[in-house]
Amino acid sequence: MMKTFIKRKNAFVLSIFTIFTISIFSFSERLVLLVEAHNAIPYSINWTNTNLITTDNVWSVNAELGVRGYSGADIPVAPGTDARTVLPDSLILNVKANQTNPDALVEGGVAEFEIANPTIAIKGSDTARAPYINVLVDTTGFSNIRFRANVRDLSTVNNAVQQVAVQYRISEDETGPYTDVPSAYIADATEAGTATKVTPIDVILPAEANNADPLEIRVMTVNAVGNDEWIGIDDISVTGVTSPPRRVFDFDGDGRSDVSVFRPSNGAWYLLNSATGFASVQFGISTDKIVPADYDGDGKTDVAVYRSGTWY
Repeated sequence: MMKTFIKRKNAFVLSIFTIFTISIFSFSERLVLLVEAHNAIPYSINWTNTNLITTDNVWSVNAELGVRGYSGADIPVAPGTDARTVLPDSLILNVKANQTNPDALVEGGVAEFEIANPTIAIKGSDTARAPYINVLVDTTGFSNIRFRANVRDLSTVNNAVQQVAVQYRISEDETGPYTDVPSAYIADATEAGTATKVTPIDVILPAEANNADPLEIRVMTVNAVGNDEWIGIDDISVTGVTSPPRRVFDFDGDGRSDVSVFRPSNGAWYLLNSATGFASVQFGISTDKIVPADYDGDGKTDVAVYRSGTWY
């Protein structure tokens, strides 16, 4: 099996090479990973242009860069697991291109349906245990990041309890677990015997998603108990509010920079706040890397340190 891989750093393509890999999963898939560009916001996409995806398992340069689908076959999930608790990522790019009948496509994963209202869709199965659509964006300079999408019931045959979860991840190397957004959870996106139900997702992401590059947002389902249904993920939109530049190290939140010193010998921070005067805080040890920033979005710089892979 051949996999074409284009390595990206800071949204620029550095090199293109081809490697040979051997599938370790229960079924063979051609894995093709292309340019991982970060979509600037405001960003939106629907799937009315059926030329965006034309080949199975290939998210090509003709498609919107930064949008990808994964089968989730490498995520160990039992049928009916609460989707909000499924946080690992998948490494298996997946899409079944040029499909025309959601009721006839038995295999799960990610698919592109060229129906009257074309869409990308996801469906769980015993092999595609936690399929999802992933959107990669750059929210630099923006706050109050808003994610919207329409979740569409596409199947008239089965009546599964088809959950949908929205999760996000901020990771420079795009690895590690996701964080769930509980308010976006859909307990069941389908109804029996019809393919008309549409459930909107409209959620403001936590402050951690502000001013982030890259920010990954995924919409995921999991293998249901019994027969699963295809659900469309359509009318995707990521927006935000332009963030005014913050003063560097504004510990008291008055809009002005404060004089500050960290003394490694005793782990103490000394702050000369422009509004509240002198203060000292004991936080950290001599080998820590100081990483002050406004982590809780209250407009004030927080004292923080990084130590051996952990942020405090």
